[in-house]
Amino acid sequence: MFKLLVIVVSLIVSSDQALAREDDRIALAVVPFRNVMQRQELDWMCDGFAETITTKLNHIKRLRLVERVQISEVLKELQLGLSDLTEDGAGSVGKLVNADFLVLGSFQKLDVEASPTLKINARVVHVATGEVDPGRAASAGGPYAKVFGIQDEIATMLARNLGVEIAEDELRLLSMDETSSVVAYELYNLARYERDGQRKEDLLRRALELDPAYAKAHLKLGSFLATRAFSDQTLEAQVLNHLSRCLELDPSLVDAHYVLGDVYRHRARNPDLPKDARKEAERKALVHYRTFIEMKKDSRARYYKHKVERAQNAARKIEP
Repeated sequence: MFKLLVIVVSLIVSSDQALAREDDRIALAVVPFRNVMQRQELDWMCDGFAETITTKLNHIKRLRLVERVQISEVLKELQLGLSDLTEDGAGSVGKLVNADFLVLGSFQKLDVEASPTLKINARVVHVATGEVDPGRAASAGGPYAKVFGIQDEIATMLARNLGVEIAEDELRLLSMDETSSVVAYELYNLARYERDGQRKEDLLRRALELDPAYAKAHLKLGSFLATRAFSDQTLEAQVLNHLSRCLELDPSLVDAHYVLGDVYRHRARNPDLPKDARKEAERKALVHYRTFIEMKKDSRARYYKHKVERAQNAARKIEP
């Protein structure tokens, strides 16, 4: 069954692979990390660590990081869980996302009295052979309070073990933490997978109380509130504030443009607003849609392909 699914998905992505081979960068996919001790309360680290390592490595020009959403799509279609990601399975996933190498990570958090420790290991699978390359592995550990520094070590070792020379400006960007607070980082990642809406909102607000400059938390909270703002206009100001702040802090968080396009487009349809205000809302919607399209037009993930198409359709309806 697994082999049949691989063949089917291979046919779906074959055109993307042909295009990707024109890129001479090293293509690297980081799959969700494995929770070695299977502690359910730490499951947020599986995808949280993978996302953070991906973001850090994405600052290195010689690397092309496979989008997280594309990896999720393939894992879902192949019906693969973390326990299924053996070297053989990882090699297949790597081929389907057109990666040269795939990172299989794992972590252990030990709560030793008042000083918890963290150990992260990362194995690298050479996709062409489907074998783990021991010479490219990375390992780092230390006090859990230094989790961001441990992640920096892993990302730096992975790049260097792939033979990539890291420029000084790239290393500076790689070493930048997405938040100044470890607790805020935990709250944000817990919120990503929280199904209860009120609890999700509470987690994100608490994260932003701890770190008001946490761009990803602003994006997540603004996007979440936007789903309710279309029926509750009192939330619109909060949505615009969080998403605008997100882009001020980190212009690379392109999803904010997509949501802002929708929010301003909705505002432009409000018959209670003056004509000039509706026109200005249309102008802003168009700017955000066009920015999103430009930044995501080459995405290989179906999720973003769909959103680009929708943004293009929305923009065409606004354009004079």
